[in-house]
Amino acid sequence: MKSNNNTNHNYTLNDLFCGGGGMGLGFKQSGWEILGAWDWENFAVESYNHNVVNHAKVMNIKEMVANDLPDTDCWSFGFPCTDISKNGKKEGLVKGKNSKMFFQVMR
Repeated sequence: MKSNNNTNHNYTLNDLFCGGGGMGLGFKQSGWEILGAWDWENFAVESYNHNVVNHAKVMNIKEMVANDLPDTDCWSFGFPCTDISKNGKKEGLVKGKNSKMFFQVMR
C-alpha cells in the first residue's frame, strides 16, 4: 500500500471479484479512485464498466500475479459466498468450491 501525508489525498482502490459493482460504486460515491477491477464473469464486468468505471477486466484470479495489480491504498473483494451463506451450500470456506477463492486473494 502506498502512503501519502497529503491531507488532500484521494484514496485508491483495487476491486477484486468486482461483480456488477455494488462495492465499487459505494467506494466511488465516497470519493475513492478505483484503479483496477476484475471479475471472471464477462456480464459482471460489462455491468461494472457501465455502472462504476470503464476499466474493469475479465480475469481469473487464479491466473493473476502481484504485477497485475496497481499500487493502491486498499483492496476490496467480495469473494463468492455461495458456499458459506445461510442459503448456500454450507460447505465452508475451505471445502467450498467458490468461497475458497478468498485464499487466492491472500496468495
